[in-house]
Amino acid sequence: FPIASTRVKFSSDGKYMAATGVYQPQIRLFELAELSMKCSRHLDAEPVHFDFLSEDYKKLAILRADRVVELHAQFGVLHKVRVPKFGRHFSYHSASANLVVVGSSSEAWRIDLEQGRFMK
Repeated sequence: FPIASTRVKFSSDGKYMAATGVYQPQIRLFELAELSMKCSRHLDAEPVHFDFLSEDYKKLAILRADRVVELHAQFGVLHKVRVPKFGRHFSYHSASANLVVVGSSSEAWRIDLEQGRFMK
């Protein structure tokens, strides 16, 4: 990364690593068995948090500083969702395919990824 890397995570299968960086905001995916960069994706705003949604690199969620959650598939950006307030962290519940985002207020927002909408 030209300036700094902010977060690093490993996939649950242990074969891939992802890292986010700033200026230009981006995420880079690495394949550890080959010791190579799989891909680099530029973002519109600084990434605040990210996580793997699958065991490998093929599904990712990225929370950006501009209140947008980007959902990535193997081919690139699949969908973008804007949360009501600035988010700081999220957690993914794989059994229900829910993404729970928390942030700058006392509220939590639950996004059902199967239905593609906010839940109460």
